Amino acid sequence: MRIAAIDAPERRQAFGQRARQHLAQLCFRQRATLHILYHDAYGRAVANVRCGTTDAASAQVGAGMAWVYTPHASEHTYLVRLQQQARASGRGLWAQPRPQAPWSYRQRHQR
Repeated sequence: MRIAAIDAPERRQAFGQRARQHLAQLCFRQRATLHILYHDAYGRAVANVRCGTTDAASAQVGAGMAWVYTPHASEHTYLVRLQQQARASGRGLWAQPRPQAPWSYRQRHQR
């Protein structure tokens, strides 16, 4: 399962564990609502996810715990605005001097 339009840091990447914890806190004991959009090349469902009344993608991006996934940015302008606000205020991963996008991290650390 993947949350649509965002990409969070990898587990071993800076802020990877914090991003996982933030999402876990957001969704703990909340009813999750999934709106599956499609299945990716790996067979995972890609969905809009709500935990209770909160949009998981918005919460993660707004807290600086995920990046807007660039290929889908034009379809999710509200997430782009949240990312700009998080970056401007130095929230989460944006507190780093040069945060690395997860897709770049994966390219450099492929097995």
